[in-house]
Amino acid sequence: MLQSKAISHSHYLERYKTHVVKRILSILKESDKSIVQKIRAVEDDPFNQRRLERMLSDIRIINSEAEAQLNIGLTDELKEFGAYEADFEARTLQKSIPIQVGITQPSPDQIYAAVKAKPFDGLLLKDHVRRYGQSRMLKVEQAIRQGWVEGESITEIVGRVRGTPQMNFTNGVLNVSNQHAEALVRTAVNHTHAVARESLFNNNRDIIKGVQYVATLDTKTTMICANLDGKVFPVDEGPRPPQHFNCRSTVVPVVKSWREMGIDRDEVPATTRASMDGQEPAKTTYSSWLKRQSAGVQRDALGDRRYEMFRDGTPIEKFVRDGRELTLEQLKKAGVE
Repeated sequence: MLQSKAISHSHYLERYKTHVVKRILSILKESDKSIVQKIRAVEDDPFNQRRLERMLSDIRIINSEAEAQLNIGLTDELKEFGAYEADFEARTLQKSIPIQVGITQPSPDQIYAAVKAKPFDGLLLKDHVRRYGQSRMLKVEQAIRQGWVEGESITEIVGRVRGTPQMNFTNGVLNVSNQHAEALVRTAVNHTHAVARESLFNNNRDIIKGVQYVATLDTKTTMICANLDGKVFPVDEGPRPPQHFNCRSTVVPVVKSWREMGIDRDEVPATTRASMDGQEPAKTTYSSWLKRQSAGVQRDALGDRRYEMFRDGTPIEKFVRDGRELTLEQLKKAGVE
C-alpha cells in the first residue's frame, strides 16, 4: 500500500515541479528582458571598450538580482512544500496501520534546515543557486565579448544572447541557462521531497525499520537509479534521491510488521506499482521489468552497446560503480565485456 501510494504521489509530484518551474522561469525571463534592454541601450551610440565594460557591469547587477530572487522564490516554495510532504507521508503511514499510533512529525523549520544542510549532486542548495548565477553571467558575458571582438552589430549580439526569431529564440545562451534553471528547480523539489520524508522516518523509528529506493519504470530512468530500484537501506543510511539532476526516483518506508508492532493481524497482501505500460507486481524491480520488455524498449533505455551486453546476460549492476554510471570506455577497462 505504501509503495503504491508513493508511486501515485510521485506522478503528481512531477506536475508540481512543472508549476514551480513556470514560477521560477517567469522571474528569470523578466531578468532576460532587462539584460537584452541593456544591450540594446547602446545601439545608437559608438560601442567602445568603455561602454562595453559599463554595460557588463550593469548586466552583472541584473544577474545578481535574478539570482537573489531565484533563491528567495525557491526558499518560500520549498519550505511550504517540505511541510506538506511530511504531513502527507504521516497521514499515509497512519492509514496503512490498523490502529492509531503516535506519529511524530518534524516541524517545517526542521525540515527546511535539513534541506539546506544536506547536499545533492555534490553541493548544497545555496551553492547550486550560486553556481547557476555564475554560469549564467559567464555565458552572457562570453557571448557579448565574442560578438564585440568579431565586430557584430548590436542586433547580432542580442541574437547570441537571447536567440534569433528564426530559431524561436532557442539558440541563445539565455535559453541554455533557463534549461539549467529548470533542471535545478526540478532537482531541488525532489531533494526536498526526499529530505521531508527522511525527516519523518527518522522521527518514527519505532514504526519504520528501513527505506526502500523506488525508481520510475520507464526508458528515461538512469542506470544509477535502475540499479538502486527495490533495494532497502537502514533509516538515515544509504543513497537517496536525487542521485542526479532531473532525478524522478522516490523512497518508501519499510514499516515493521504488524506483529512486530504488537498488532495481532495478518499483513496486507502485496499490491502493484505503476510502469510506463501498466501496473506491475509490487516486488517488480527495474531490472526484472526491463528483461520483459521488447528489444526496442531495452535499446531505448540502455543505448546500443549496453543493450547488446544486457541481452548477452550482463546485469544492470555492472553498468554502475560507486554510485556512478560507467562510460563504455570504463566498462571495457573494467573487463565487463
